[in-house]
Amino acid sequence: MIEYASLVHRAADGGHKLLEDLLEWSRLLLGHLDYAPVTFDIEDLVQSNLSRFAPLAASKKVELRTEGRHDLTVHADSRMIDTVLRNLISNAIKFTPAGGSIVLETRHANKTVELVVRDTGIGISSDRLKDLFTLGIQSVRRGTDGEAGTGLGLYLCQELIDRNGSELTVESDVGRGSTFRLSLAPGRPGARAPDKRLTGLFPERHRTPHRPGQAVAPATVARCMTRRWAGS
Repeated sequence: MIEYASLVHRAADGGHKLLEDLLEWSRLLLGHLDYAPVTFDIEDLVQSNLSRFAPLAASKKVELRTEGRHDLTVHADSRMIDTVLRNLISNAIKFTPAGGSIVLETRHANKTVELVVRDTGIGISSDRLKDLFTLGIQSVRRGTDGEAGTGLGLYLCQELIDRNGSELTVESDVGRGSTFRLSLAPGRPGARAPDKRLTGLFPERHRTPHRPGQAVAPATVARCMTRRWAGS
C-alpha cells in the first residue's frame, strides 16, 4: 500500500511538472514573461523548495539537505530563479537512485552568490553535456525509477538564466553524479522586494542550521550563457 501511494505521488508530481514547464515555456515564447529583478534572501527560495520536494525525495529514499551560508541576498527575478531551482532539484531526484543524496548549497564565489545543486546520481556523459541545454537535440532520458521527462526543463532553465544575465554551469561524471552551479548577482542595497511580492513564492520562512559539506572535484564541464542582458 505504501509503495502504491509512492508511485501515485510520483506520477502526480511528474504530470504537474510537465504542465508547469509547458505554461512557463508558452509565456516565454509569447513574450508574457516579464523580467522583474529584486533583491531577496536566497535562503527563503532554498527552504521553500526543500519543503516542496522533501516528500518526493523521501518516497524515492533519496536524502535531500542544505549546506552553506544562510545570510546571502541576490538580485534577480525571484520567480524565474525559483523555476530554475525547481527544475534542477526535480532532475536531481529523477536521476538519483535510492540511497543517494542531493545537496543544495549557497555560498559566495568570485563576487557572485552561487547556488549549487549537487547529487550522487547516474551522471551525464560528455556527449550529452555538449547539447544539454539545447531543445530537441537529444532524446529524453527516463529516471532511475522510470520517471518520464518533458525535454523542456533544462532548455527553459537556460532561457530564464539568460534573462537574468546570470550563468549556469554543470560538471558531471557518469556513475558518480552531477553538480549544477547557478551564479547570481549579489543583492543591492535599497532594491529589496516588499514582503507581499515574496509571500506567494516563499510561504515558509524558516532557517535550519546545517554543516558545510566538501566540494566536489571538477570533472567534465559544460559552460552555458554568453549573453548579458541590459538592466540586469
